[in-house]
Amino acid sequence: MKKVLLIILVLLLGGATAFWFFVLKGGKKGPKAEKTLVAIKGGKRSEAFNTSLQAMLSDYYALTEGLVNWDTTVVNKYSLQLQNSIEGVKIDELKDDTTGLYLTAQDPIANAKTNVAAFITAPTLDEKRVVFNQLSDNIRNLLQTLPPDSGIIYWQECPMAFGENSTGGWLSNKEEIRNPYLGTSHPKYKNSMLTCGEVRHTIKPDTTGLN
Repeated sequence: MKKVLLIILVLLLGGATAFWFFVLKGGKKGPKAEKTLVAIKGGKRSEAFNTSLQAMLSDYYALTEGLVNWDTTVVNKYSLQLQNSIEGVKIDELKDDTTGLYLTAQDPIANAKTNVAAFITAPTLDEKRVVFNQLSDNIRNLLQTLPPDSGIIYWQECPMAFGENSTGGWLSNKEEIRNPYLGTSHPKYKNSMLTCGEVRHTIKPDTTGLN
């Protein structure tokens, strides 16, 4: 009889512990944490390479701001400059690298070149924004492989870039949200959705591969 009571007591204690751990402790979830993308380390990169990467980012940020302001002139100017600066990224420096950086970077940079060409030929800002979403994602993939040597990059997302529950992402050198999909002159929202979005990831600079 004592053994039976002991078994029942153990079972009751085990059930109470499981209830506390899985229900009381695990049932409440905190806010979604910002993630830092882990870059591939290694690889020798010259000052010229880092300068070419920063030039690409500078043109990308200027293009993004043009979309924020619904400024077709700025968008057209910097999309052409971005096309040139993507072509100018000195990725061939890494051909002899043994860490896999060169091979890993091939797809995102090739895709970014295709995207920016499609962006330039897209006839309207709405169509350009669709391509911009793809372009931003490929540049993000490139930077995850080959992060710049300075400055934190923020990956930001708007949950309604193309309508309800249709997400669009972009890169920024500032934590502040300036939404390139809704911007300052949206036909419906005007500038009321300029700050719609959140930081989802960050890419930290890497100086380990600097010559």
